[in-house]
Amino acid sequence: MNGVLDRICKTVIDEVSPSKVILYGEKKNGEQLREASLLIVVKGDPKEAERRLYRILDCDVAFNLLVYREEDFLILVKDETSYAYSIMSKGRVLYG
Repeated sequence: MNGVLDRICKTVIDEVSPSKVILYGEKKNGEQLREASLLIVVKGDPKEAERRLYRILDCDVAFNLLVYREEDFLILVKDETSYAYSIMSKGRVLYG
């Protein structure tokens, strides 16, 4: 992983104890990360986890967070027409 992604992932793990973190989009300038999109699966309230992470995460790259409740994610990831399925199929699991 890249240093910025390592820090983001560590903060996510420390703050919301996710069951899964998936990188599903990234933009780079050469080797330097400019933007990252992460899907985060949590056991608790996904809206609260998202609010908390946007308040706490402080980094030099733009980032997008998509947070699912674990039970919803487990259903959606089985549906080949869902965005969750697409992310799980094409994304890179960083944690979980």
